[in-house]
Amino acid sequence: TIAKSKKEVQGLLENVYPAFKQAFQKIDRKVEFDIEARWEMEAVAKQISEENPEIRRLKEKLTAKGSQVSLQEKIAVGAMIAREAQERKDRYTREIREFFGPIILEVSPLPPKGEDTVMHSAFLVSRNSSETFEEKIRLLDKRFNEKLKLKYAGPLPPYCFTGIQVT
Repeated sequence: TIAKSKKEVQGLLENVYPAFKQAFQKIDRKVEFDIEARWEMEAVAKQISEENPEIRRLKEKLTAKGSQVSLQEKIAVGAMIAREAQERKDRYTREIREFFGPIILEVSPLPPKGEDTVMHSAFLVSRNSSETFEEKIRLLDKRFNEKLKLKYAGPLPPYCFTGIQVT
């Protein structure tokens, strides 16, 4: 936004003052932690194929057909695996969020960094709870051991929790 005069700037600031005040109150004495959980998609797809009886049966049937497997049949198996993988991603995301409990004041989803991203989120936490939150991240990493690889950044300024529109 480009203002043409001092009066226009003052008017703009008067209009957005309540939003700024509310945003600053929301993030006062708060920090952000960004957590990314990833998995090895190839290994997960193999595990799903072995654990899901319906997928296993369909793959065995297609293997028996040999080279006469149609593209539609291959796509159907892939879609079943993708649905199961998404269900697991959703379950892991819920589990991670629930693990932190009331320490989390708010969560903001972030864009995935690739198809191997299970969860990528920003967590708003009281500054007083930062050390506890970091300890819980380490416990969570041990809990998921080989299933998920966790990366985190923080404590950070709470950038993801300050969306103010100035018009």
